[in-house]
Amino acid sequence: MDFTNKGKWISAVLVVVAGLTLPAFTTPAAPKPERRDFSIVARKYAYDPPIIKVNQGDEVHVKFASRDVTHGFFMEGYDVEALSEAGKSTILFRHPSMTGNFTPADEIIFTADKRGKFRYRCSMTCGYMHPFMLGVMIVQPNSLFGQALGLMTGILLAGFILVWPAGKITPKAPEGARS
Repeated sequence: MDFTNKGKWISAVLVVVAGLTLPAFTTPAAPKPERRDFSIVARKYAYDPPIIKVNQGDEVHVKFASRDVTHGFFMEGYDVEALSEAGKSTILFRHPSMTGNFTPADEIIFTADKRGKFRYRCSMTCGYMHPFMLGVMIVQPNSLFGQALGLMTGILLAGFILVWPAGKITPKAPEGARS
């Protein structure tokens, strides 16, 4: 590897830095927060729908119901928990960090203020496959994708810059020839 060609190395570093930082400036503005309503039905070992998508800042309203036995709904990262008995329209709701008792409610309400992927899971043992009863809430926009794509592009371009042959190859004049 030739470390004497500083221009190539500086160019490669600048391309990687640009690939990492440009997506931060080109990521579209987040949509205006709005109310998002979902109906999540629990049955043994599954939630329907298994994936919900919201935008950061949205107010999320979840109507939670159980189809067969008593099921729970615990959203990781959002301090909400609910229980639903089969055939009942009201749920029992609480914030686990406040160590309070469950109170009757019609729906689960919270603000999706953190970006990322969050699991919701059953918090009431409902059978032998209970640990696998999971769903996912995706809070968009996810700027990590744009940054990762920019970084990968920058690294690829930097690699091309570093392996590309240097400049024009000029033939040497024969010895004794005048220039």
